[in-house]
Amino acid sequence: MIQLFQPPFRRLACAFMVSFVVIAAVVPTQAFSQTPSEFANCEEVKDPDSVFQAQLCSAHVGCNMVLKVQKTCTRAKQFLTRLKDSIGEGTKGFFGYRKEVTPETIFEASLNDKTETLSKGAETKALAETIRSGVQKAPSDAHPFKDQLGRGAVYYGEMKSGMFDGYGTTVNSDGVVIRGFFATGNLSGARDSVSPNAGRFLGEFENNMPSRGALAATDGRVFSGKFNEGFLQSGKLIRPDGSRFEGTFDKGVRERGEEYLANGRLAEEGRYENNALVVGKRFDSSGTVTEIDIPRDRTMAANAAQETRDR
Repeated sequence: MIQLFQPPFRRLACAFMVSFVVIAAVVPTQAFSQTPSEFANCEEVKDPDSVFQAQLCSAHVGCNMVLKVQKTCTRAKQFLTRLKDSIGEGTKGFFGYRKEVTPETIFEASLNDKTETLSKGAETKALAETIRSGVQKAPSDAHPFKDQLGRGAVYYGEMKSGMFDGYGTTVNSDGVVIRGFFATGNLSGARDSVSPNAGRFLGEFENNMPSRGALAATDGRVFSGKFNEGFLQSGKLIRPDGSRFEGTFDKGVRERGEEYLANGRLAEEGRYENNALVVGKRFDSSGTVTEIDIPRDRTMAANAAQETRDR
């Protein structure tokens, strides 16, 4: 069970709507002092748009958590730019458009070109949209709590009997954003999560561990299939250059299967050890097949050496 506590948290004021609309174009650079001090001297984020987005973000508990883990000026700028794009024109009101940070905009701003691919993939697009649709309809009230590792976190979503129950989003102090369906305080079934260090996982969870889905790593690789203890066990690995491996894995490392080049041609197949083919076949562009049997070759070489020593 997750215990909740309710310390004060900041919200964007609605009472000063006119001033809120006007400030979008004239907010002073001093407002950026609300963001982490390591960004205070960043020239990249002193333009009016970045300053305004930083002000919006700093006033939102979850967004401020994510902004604080952007360790460089460039990353801070990228996050704030994506936040602006995600918010868009805002919500139209009597006095104009109201800009507002939501769990949805935080999640979208946390993505990048590599992790966003899961929102468009043939095998993951439908699941991503289902989760997104459910979360969008959920309440946006903030519920601060401590996660299982003792990190500060906040939950936005449906509640029942004081516990997370239904669609919702959590954000923790490490900048990890998780959204999905909760049952009596715990994630149940499908989830969509993005981490500054681990990338994005979209798929099913069992016992708080990924069981089936896709992981878009920060280096551009995409792992999809069945997972065990946090590692891909069977399925597909696609690299940034378009090459791929299909088969089984040992803690995320190739074990047995087929290796394809970026153009789709089968390059090799068989059993792997330490990520290298040891028993199988290798195919070149002309169609020539080379049999690979490293254990056999080693045994033959050892026997030959022994025979030489015995002479």
